[in-house]
Amino acid sequence: MPSASSVVRSSIVILASCVPAFAAPQSLQNYGTETPGTGGVAPEIWALGSPYVGNTQFAVRLEHALANSAAFLLVGTQKVDVPSSFHINVLPFFITPGLPTGPSGSLLLPLPIPPLPAIQGARAYLQWAVSDPIPAFGTSASKGLEMVLTDVPLAVSVGSSSVASTVDVNAGTVGTWPAIGTHPSDVEFTPDGSLAVVPSDSGGVYHVVDVAASGAILASVPVNGRPNAVAITPDGKRCYGASYGSSGAQSGEIVEIDIDPASATFGTIVGNVAIGGTVSQFEGASISEDGRVLVAASLGLGQPSWLVAVDIDPQSPGYNQVFRAATGSGLWTDVVPSPDGSLAYLTQANIGPGSTVLVYDLSTGLPIGGVSNVGDFATDIDISHDGRVVWVATPNSSSIARIVVDPSDPAYLQPVTAPVPAPFSLALTPDETEVWAAEQSGSMHRLDAATLTPIQSYATTPNAGNGIAVR
Repeated sequence: MPSASSVVRSSIVILASCVPAFAAPQSLQNYGTETPGTGGVAPEIWALGSPYVGNTQFAVRLEHALANSAAFLLVGTQKVDVPSSFHINVLPFFITPGLPTGPSGSLLLPLPIPPLPAIQGARAYLQWAVSDPIPAFGTSASKGLEMVLTDVPLAVSVGSSSVASTVDVNAGTVGTWPAIGTHPSDVEFTPDGSLAVVPSDSGGVYHVVDVAASGAILASVPVNGRPNAVAITPDGKRCYGASYGSSGAQSGEIVEIDIDPASATFGTIVGNVAIGGTVSQFEGASISEDGRVLVAASLGLGQPSWLVAVDIDPQSPGYNQVFRAATGSGLWTDVVPSPDGSLAYLTQANIGPGSTVLVYDLSTGLPIGGVSNVGDFATDIDISHDGRVVWVATPNSSSIARIVVDPSDPAYLQPVTAPVPAPFSLALTPDETEVWAAEQSGSMHRLDAATLTPIQSYATTPNAGNGIAVR
């Protein structure tokens, strides 16, 4: 009799052959509503490994389920959120036989992804349901997990050189993208990893590039200012670029760009965010996991620092409007939102050990906490999909800090640091098992995201550490 994992693997392949490779959310992303069980605790679904084509080690995890019970993995082609006997987040195509949760209330189901190029970009939707006597009809359930099958893992870093550095993670080889614009300042992959967006600071354009063609430029989008940061929406169809003000101007700008190759307006500006005349020097931008909120940080060199939060939900009456702004002092270098867009975590860079991560409540625009002394001159920050942990790069102290931002965790706001040579930018792998860092002198470093234990370093092109992305 075939194992549950082999049956699910076959189901994934069948699903992939039926589902077109449309642009999709991040290659791994939770969605929907969970159904709590005994003790008010809901099961959680997570992935082990990145969902790239040919990853024979990929697996799906269940955590916080009722101990010594039976769990069922629902696999489907469509995500839903139906309040039935439990919140159903998957339109099931297949349901596994019951799998034992054991005394820990957890399990790991291997789900090797076959090396079939035809399934790249396809989507599958997964959810755990667990036998539990407390909820109605005796079933607790996790949120859904949306999974996009990507190409092989690739890390890319950019900097003052017009050449980007690349690392093929499986092969361990270093390469380059030869021509991606003048002084690229950031890089982000689309969710399926087929495209990347690279702001060209000195060139005044955002480039949309073809990853499979070594970063060949597909579209160049000119703007008035100096492009410095980019954030891509979870559906992979749009990006927001945040720029410094043009020479002699005080006003920075945020533009919305169509990056959907199937769209008639691909590679053009389709929206503008009204900022006002006093906010310039945008250094960092990021979008919430639910795709509804963009946050951007303005450096504040010789003027006040600004945090702006923008409603980017196309169905909202406040679409592309700033709904919250806050100002302060110090150098605000980067910012990330919580998954639901209610909080912002902001890096305030200081020379010396006194850099701070500030926590802002976006409903009020007021700071509600923070952690100081995270390192010397914090430059970049990233956040886990569940919003429980942030990672901060501090190049002057040659370290990365890992900070728990979940108030229920005993380690709340207690930074743990590890030495990394001059990390200027960082990025998490899609499964969040690793954090990668790039230094401006030209090396990339790969670490365990939970322990910050070094895994491997790669000597890459000099002057390529302004931004890094990993698919």
